[in-house]
Amino acid sequence: MSVLTDIVKSISSSEYFNDLMQKHKTNGVPTSAWKSLVNTLLSLTWELSKKISDLSQSITNMVSAAFLDYATGDGLRLFAKSQYQIDYNPAQFTSGIVRLISTASAPSYTFVPGQVTVGTQTTDASTQKLYVNVTGGTLAPPPMIGPPTPGNGYLDLTFIAIAPGSKYNIPNQTTLDLKTSFVGLFVSNPIYPLLDNWITQQGADIESDESLKSRC
Repeated sequence: MSVLTDIVKSISSSEYFNDLMQKHKTNGVPTSAWKSLVNTLLSLTWELSKKISDLSQSITNMVSAAFLDYATGDGLRLFAKSQYQIDYNPAQFTSGIVRLISTASAPSYTFVPGQVTVGTQTTDASTQKLYVNVTGGTLAPPPMIGPPTPGNGYLDLTFIAIAPGSKYNIPNQTTLDLKTSFVGLFVSNPIYPLLDNWITQQGADIESDESLKSRC
């Protein structure tokens, strides 16, 4: 049974370098005198080896992209589209509704998209999940008499994660707080108490090569 390496295979820069150095010696080039790393001929030989290796890898990638079993990454996506009319599933951003609540002592606010950032409570910045508002509106303090109403006491805004991926699909019970400070305002927790799930669009990771090959 034939495999792709029967047709083409990548060759490392070290392999090319060793081969070129051996050919230099065969041709009588005094490579033993190239002791310094800044020696021009030694440097040129090494740089040439890297360039040829890069070209070898490019050729391998292009040939691999012509076979479903071997294609990966962009090559696989092009193959899936051209041969099966299948688009890969890109990463998706989580978005959903977050309720902001105003206290009686708060001033009135008019929000524009991108002005408010909310996020999970953690001291580890690498695990913190942040969301920015993509809708705006006006939020005034709650009325002196009667229950709060939309725009008077609370405001529901749509927020989107700052990066794509399924890890931003946090449950309603996750505690959020304001990362941009507004006097007298806080985030409702649960995030959106009227619904079982605050999320209106699930975040998703980029489709794996294995999944796309399976669909093809």
